[in-house]
Amino acid sequence: MEYEFSSSSSSRHHHCSPCPRHRHCRGLLRLLKQCIDKKSLEQVKQIEAHIRTGPNHGSDILSNSVVGSYLVVALAKCGSVEDAAHVSSFLPPSARSVFSWTAIISAYVDLGSPHGALAAYRSMHNDGILPDSYTFVALFRACGHIGDLALAKRLHCDARNRGIESVVFVANTILSMYGKCGDVSKAEHVFSNLCSPTTVSWNAILSTLVENGSGKKALLLYRQMMGEKNTTDLVNEVTMMIGVQACGTMVVEEEEKEQSNLAIGNINMKQMYLDIGRAFRADALRKDYTSDILVATTLVSMYGKCGALVEAENVFISIVCRNAVSWTSMLSAYIENGEGAKALVLYRQMHKEGFTPNEVTFMVAIQACGLLLAEENTYGGELLMKLRICLEIGQALHVDVCRMGYGSNESINSTLVSVYGKCGAMTEAEVLFLSLSRHNVVLCTSMLSTYVEQGEGIKALEVYGQMMQHCYGPVDVVTLKCVLQACSETGSYELCKQIHFKIVSSGHEQLFTVQACLIHAYGGCANMRDAQEIFDECIDPNIVSWNACIGGYAHGGENHSQVRSFRTFEEMMFHARVEPDEVTFAALLLSCAYIGNILQGLNCLEVMVKVHGLKPDIKHYGSIVDLLGRAGDFKRVEDMLNVKRTIHVKADLNVWLSLLGACRIHGNLEFGKEVFSRAVRLEPGEEAAYVLMSNIYADIESAA
Repeated sequence: MEYEFSSSSSSRHHHCSPCPRHRHCRGLLRLLKQCIDKKSLEQVKQIEAHIRTGPNHGSDILSNSVVGSYLVVALAKCGSVEDAAHVSSFLPPSARSVFSWTAIISAYVDLGSPHGALAAYRSMHNDGILPDSYTFVALFRACGHIGDLALAKRLHCDARNRGIESVVFVANTILSMYGKCGDVSKAEHVFSNLCSPTTVSWNAILSTLVENGSGKKALLLYRQMMGEKNTTDLVNEVTMMIGVQACGTMVVEEEEKEQSNLAIGNINMKQMYLDIGRAFRADALRKDYTSDILVATTLVSMYGKCGALVEAENVFISIVCRNAVSWTSMLSAYIENGEGAKALVLYRQMHKEGFTPNEVTFMVAIQACGLLLAEENTYGGELLMKLRICLEIGQALHVDVCRMGYGSNESINSTLVSVYGKCGAMTEAEVLFLSLSRHNVVLCTSMLSTYVEQGEGIKALEVYGQMMQHCYGPVDVVTLKCVLQACSETGSYELCKQIHFKIVSSGHEQLFTVQACLIHAYGGCANMRDAQEIFDECIDPNIVSWNACIGGYAHGGENHSQVRSFRTFEEMMFHARVEPDEVTFAALLLSCAYIGNILQGLNCLEVMVKVHGLKPDIKHYGSIVDLLGRAGDFKRVEDMLNVKRTIHVKADLNVWLSLLGACRIHGNLEFGKEVFSRAVRLEPGEEAAYVLMSNIYADIESAA
């Protein structure tokens, strides 16, 4: 009896108290779970080291399928996916599970290594382990990162065959994957087959539509969502944010349509989408979503794209806890609306409040310098002062960029090159360009454009030659337009024809900006026959195309070319019913200056002001001054340059140099002295002024 009691007691003890090895494994699992919760990689590695240095080097413990698998999971979830894969490779096949493999695959995706995730999946397949729903979710995410549509379809088919496709969270990931792969119709098909779409489902399809430029569809679907009783409650902050994004997307789409000759009548599309965006904000206020920083930041961006800066500022001010993204969003709004000075003031305020800029912030701030220089009606000493200030700001930003570790950022460097060029600091632009070990199409285009802006057409074509020689990648339409400008400056007719062929081959010949560039380029190459052919092919030429054609004839410099320029102007006015702008009259006045037609030039200026209500600037007055100077009518020139009388802008250096040349032709020493004084006062170091003045003295002495 005693024995039986003892035996029974012993048996109970055996079942209630696990063996030491089992207790140890349970303790390790508990510790690993705590490490995962805390994301403590250091502690996980300590546990791994403990296991490896245990009895038999931990082989007994690692052979335990649960412990070995959980160690892999812990390493993967704590951010050391390479260590997780290494440990997994040493585990016996029985200890490798769908659980551990899925953790490895997910970790690769989270770390931005989709190819690593797919490689791990192949190893999992070789182990004979079948994927589950969570594995497929990770694989779909990896495929979306790569953008491989063919692979996406194969994985989708595999999920369907395993009966996993209908699981809601899996289907949500599938439609997001198709969106990232650019197949909107597939994403819509997956969404339409969902029996009970969740909030995540709606957000996924709306986001897919916005990301793929289908903002109008997104807005219509959002409206449908709000109109259905069963789906109204599914709207959350993310849904609201995507709807606001759609409004901004549509504004960009409409602007692109305008550039592609696809604009819809006279409908103010920007205003329409602004009104929709305002309705979104009203909904957000009613649901108390405006306190969400993502919603508020998206509202700032949308208002900026719609040109509603005051509303963008009001939303930005209302953000209590701002971050780098919200600051950058407001900076971008200023840039999009041409407010470079306000952007730089805000950037300074951002620094004062202790926020660290990111690479996008830097790029936007650098762009602000370029905008300051683009402001109109800045000439002479004011312009020089502004150039100096912008250059100093650009250099300071460049130092900050390098200090923050963004010195190799291609987008920032491209923007810096452009700003240096606009500041006239060609040495800085060239040094930066040449110092970069990696060149791409964007950077080269920026340098090319800088050369064009500074009148260095030959150097611009040299950069283009390097692009073609080293094959930096496919050349986009922006680059081709810059090359056409360089062709116009240099008269490179053969290259102009080559670029024309590339444009036609790429299907961009119908863009009106491209058509205008081609007309201008052929005109600059003194081949108005080709220019006229392109113009005649324009279905509905706008003011840019008309101006390019008028300007092309104006540069001809001959009587018949001048006649054609004015004839084209009349056709534009009276037949096409297109209103001229300042560029139109600049071309006409240039035409008059080329052939010395004073009466026609003065008449043009009068028509511009009195008939069309346009305000002349230095380009227009410069042509008139040049025209009068060549004719020797210095009395009228003096009258025009008197600020209190006719001209309301300050003459720049080119005007004074042109007048100095006219004074030399007509031997007018006294007026030449006055003009020379004005020129050197404006730019003391300008050599051309001294050369021209010395030539005037020399001519007078030789004549005497």
